[in-house]
Amino acid sequence: MSRSSRRLSPLLLPCVLVLSACPQGDVPSEGSDAGSETDDEIGDDTSTDTDPGTTSTESESSTETETSETAETDSSETTETETETDTTDTDTTDTGFEGNPLFDPECSEWIPTKVRARGLDSVWTDGVDIVAGGDVDLVVREAGGWIDTDDIALPTQVGPITRVWGPPNALWLLARDGETHWGVYTFDGSGLSEAHAFTPVVGSEGLDLALLTGASPDAVWAAATPICGGIGCQIDPMCSCEQTPSELVFFDGDTWTDTDAPFQARALWTDGDAVVAVGEGLSGDAGGVAYRIEGGEWVEESIPNLDSLRSLGGVDADDLWAGGLDGALARRVQGSWQDYGLPTSDTIIRVAAVDAAEVYALGDGGELWRFDGVSWSLWLEQAKLRDVGVLDDGLVGVGVDSLFDDGHLVAHIDTSDASLTPLYTREDAFGPTAFVIDSMDSVVGSDRFPHLNWRFDGVSWAPTYEGFNQGFSGLLGAVDEGFGWVSGVPSLGQAVWQISGGEVLAHPDPVDNTAVYTGADLVERDGETQLWIVGRDLSDQSAMVHQLSGGQWFDRTPASPEADSAGRLAHAGGRVFAVLSSSNPITLDIVYSDTDGEWLPIDHGFEWIDHLMATDPEQLWLTGYTSEPEGNQLYGWDGSQWRRVDEDWPEFAGVGDWQRLIRHTDAAAWALTSRLDASEQLAFWDGSDWALVDTPAQLHGWDNPRSNRIAAGPDGLIIHDGLRRWRFEFCPE
Repeated sequence: MSRSSRRLSPLLLPCVLVLSACPQGDVPSEGSDAGSETDDEIGDDTSTDTDPGTTSTESESSTETETSETAETDSSETTETETETDTTDTDTTDTGFEGNPLFDPECSEWIPTKVRARGLDSVWTDGVDIVAGGDVDLVVREAGGWIDTDDIALPTQVGPITRVWGPPNALWLLARDGETHWGVYTFDGSGLSEAHAFTPVVGSEGLDLALLTGASPDAVWAAATPICGGIGCQIDPMCSCEQTPSELVFFDGDTWTDTDAPFQARALWTDGDAVVAVGEGLSGDAGGVAYRIEGGEWVEESIPNLDSLRSLGGVDADDLWAGGLDGALARRVQGSWQDYGLPTSDTIIRVAAVDAAEVYALGDGGELWRFDGVSWSLWLEQAKLRDVGVLDDGLVGVGVDSLFDDGHLVAHIDTSDASLTPLYTREDAFGPTAFVIDSMDSVVGSDRFPHLNWRFDGVSWAPTYEGFNQGFSGLLGAVDEGFGWVSGVPSLGQAVWQISGGEVLAHPDPVDNTAVYTGADLVERDGETQLWIVGRDLSDQSAMVHQLSGGQWFDRTPASPEADSAGRLAHAGGRVFAVLSSSNPITLDIVYSDTDGEWLPIDHGFEWIDHLMATDPEQLWLTGYTSEPEGNQLYGWDGSQWRRVDEDWPEFAGVGDWQRLIRHTDAAAWALTSRLDASEQLAFWDGSDWALVDTPAQLHGWDNPRSNRIAAGPDGLIIHDGLRRWRFEFCPE
């Protein structure tokens, strides 16, 4: 028997549960016209992926949108359509589906749109050229044009970018690579490479990358300071995190050297000869400190009694300003410090000097203070600002471009009248949490507040479901005929909505005011399309499974007293599968409905079940693990036993982190990994065989593991990886 046609063979594992496709006695469940808001929410990753053909969607939460990368206007108009543009090179890499006409690399292609913009945190300028960084983005103005670099040439996520310094073709930046790796990177205009890796501090919550500056490419300084006060130190009385100095390093054009700083350094000024740094001491009440390098050693300077210092700037070593917590501000003249504290609760995060008589201090709340050579005054209040620099014709400010603390903003600030003119913006707008696809020319995506529901017509995205001011966790059916549902606390007080003729209509919830829903699916059974929904009934903290049939809700919850939540749902051929769980103790049960209406258990040995999908009444697919060290794997069930897919398809060996499962047709399906450290792996089940599909290098989980979203239509896929929305259009038939 060939591999593609043989049944999955035995995997000896413990136990699980099973239910039926026929009614268990038609006992109506409670229904009301509107459910009230709830106080709890089961996690974001408990929604169920549903059939993504013409009755398909993906239901979970995610992220954002894009506007033109050369825009020089305010991008806050959320009513404008968003053109689906290719912001990176289109990847037409061989998909591995040799002989499959859908995936011929000559005609099928990946089309990305960069959609996330969470603000810019740091800026460097030489007076003309500008480099700004924040989150995973680098934005560059060079020779008068704007470039969103977009393509960071590393196999893993690098971000957030916290500091940038240097010109566009020889740029230094501070960033995190993955979950536990912090470093200094160089960017040469086309690719990124690591220059120095900081050492993690035991007991810390990570490293604060706040110091990066230099006098030339051969004289660069950077520091990482432990973030203390977390649970690691709370449970360890010997924790020395707060007494650990910064790793303050210097690059001389050849090598990086740790300078053994005896303090926690937050800011540094240098002209290549003099070096002055500020920060805080190593004891709990040390407050702000200042040091200089003299004879190759750090020498502490006498400084007024100030809170922790976070910024340092000035025109030369004999006239510097240091700012810190609660408006702390001090001036260094000829090596002597004087207190100039500002009347603000803002932390002074940046000091930028035009000359000795024109100095600016930016607070973390957006207050921009100005020194005129005699005194300081509040000059501009702009909450969007996160950093400023000095241009030849004014100031440059970077930050966010919306009231929701997102979107990219680079702006010119006129020092004659404090006016602000945007130079570059990119909106963080529509970030889909759910999709429903009729075809790749007819898609509706839904996001929670503030962007809500948008429709794609093959060319651009525009708002849809006019007048309905709520986004959905999941969409089921077709773009204009089906259902939408909301997990957690619905803003309109109701969780289940019917979509009819493109209009969203109120529909009774299955449980009156007391439920949190975690998954839903449309099931063809008994000659009708039924809505099934699962979750937790908060009135008694119990699992719930409900069925909408003939316009009436029925309670189909299995008799499982220990279960307090139902979070996964799948179906095939009228048979319904669900996952019930208990949080105390943590247990998992798989249940399905058989032909006599009785829930029956399926044996299994999984410690964790992520997603569930059925392609036949006797064929179930699952992502999860039997032990946490193995990570999420892809498993199949043949009606009697479980087996790991890589045992029958050797090409899957070594491919882990499987998470998402969705149906393509009744018998075909997709599986997708979700990870931070490599491009995602996609797999297609054609009804008899699994095959791997390569994805572009930039398609990987940019938010966090388990953050990817996928939906399928008859002529293509949409994947949202947390940074980009990808369209994969199949070859025409």
